[in-house]
Amino acid sequence: MATDYADIYDRIITSHEAYNRAENSPGFRAVVRYLERLRMCGGPVLDVGCGVGFALEYLAQEMPGSRVHGCDVSRVAIERASARLAPHGVGSDRLRVIQGGRLPFDDSAFGLAICFDVVEHIEEADLPRLKNEFERVLRPGGWSVISVALRAASTLDHRGENAHLTVRPVEWWMDLFDPDEALVDRRRREAIFWRRRPEPKST
Repeated sequence: MATDYADIYDRIITSHEAYNRAENSPGFRAVVRYLERLRMCGGPVLDVGCGVGFALEYLAQEMPGSRVHGCDVSRVAIERASARLAPHGVGSDRLRVIQGGRLPFDDSAFGLAICFDVVEHIEEADLPRLKNEFERVLRPGGWSVISVALRAASTLDHRGENAHLTVRPVEWWMDLFDPDEALVDRRRREAIFWRRRPEPKST
């Protein structure tokens, strides 16, 4: 049976207040820390697994010239992200949040796709498809920036399973995502991967 990620995270976001505080958001920490570098990647920007919208809100404020879109499987997360982003014009062509498991976007639609604190929450068998979706929605020369926790979570889901469904060493994740650069925070036991989608080879 396929894992019902939407049900898991509707329940977690509703029942675990820590998921609703910016100081607990690895994505928010990452966009603050790497803002200048993210700006250099250009846009439009897609936040995959945007949660309740902390990173999206920050990017909408700090990258006003770029379209910034987010998607998440959780209906509860998207409702809370929409409310958070309402003062910034959510629903306009510039700023949108969408619920969905697959990325409902055209090929080569984005110059930057970020995914923070998401991939470890996905079953190992589902990760190659997500990787392929990153490649599909990025334009040639675009960047993907993915963070991953290298440890078990402190949270259990309603099934009694650890919220981090795939816990692997950093080398395993590097083999999967083939980054151009990997930055490892050994204290937090997290890594962040930067990868530029190759340009087509000229003939």
